[in-house]
Amino acid sequence: MHLPCIKFITFTLSYITFLVLIIATSLRLDDENSLNAQFSKLYPDRMVNYTNYINNNAVGIRFVPSDFYLRNDTPVSLDLVVCIWLFGINIYKTHVILILDYLEFLSIVK
Repeated sequence: MHLPCIKFITFTLSYITFLVLIIATSLRLDDENSLNAQFSKLYPDRMVNYTNYINNNAVGIRFVPSDFYLRNDTPVSLDLVVCIWLFGINIYKTHVILILDYLEFLSIVK
């Protein structure tokens, strides 16, 4: 990957693939909400405290929903692919920093 054109094409395709993975993850989360339980139905006793907190006038600006869906805590294969992708990008950048001098790497990033 010493040719700038090939390097540009591979990095561009890499980041486009990463963006597609992120979009697919967010779309999956939207579809997943209908399968999950709502907070008010799963914990009705805690919903009273949550509603009191939302209706408190001293809170100020609120960006909290009146009710929300609870997600499962187990990652899906798409989440693992995104994590592996990010880990690979970090390994690559660390490798570049170790090969180049740190100041030379920062001059390339600018």
